[in-house]
Amino acid sequence: MPTVSQVLTPERSSRIVFPIFTDETPAVLTFGQLITPTWSLTTRSGRIINGREDEVLTALYVILTDDDLVMIDDDPWRVVTFEAFYNSVTYGNLRVNDQYEFPIAPLTKVS
Repeated sequence: MPTVSQVLTPERSSRIVFPIFTDETPAVLTFGQLITPTWSLTTRSGRIINGREDEVLTALYVILTDDDLVMIDDDPWRVVTFEAFYNSVTYGNLRVNDQYEFPIAPLTKVS
């Protein structure tokens, strides 16, 4: 289920994002149940940030830092979109997605 956080992350700081994937029952899926999980980082308007498009998800979290969290086009919002498949006992191969949105706090001088 998509999550929108109002908690600010300071520009060029770090943020850890944890997706939650559920099956049709809706039980939470483990990482081992996911097939080809990926993630992308965008602004709310869909602009790809720091080349983070269809990155392979290697664990049930993503660590964002540095250039992932810079202000672009005066848009303080970041959107992390997660995509994967899983094998449903009843329905076969099904897609599961999740999304997490959060704002960045611009800082006066950060290198």
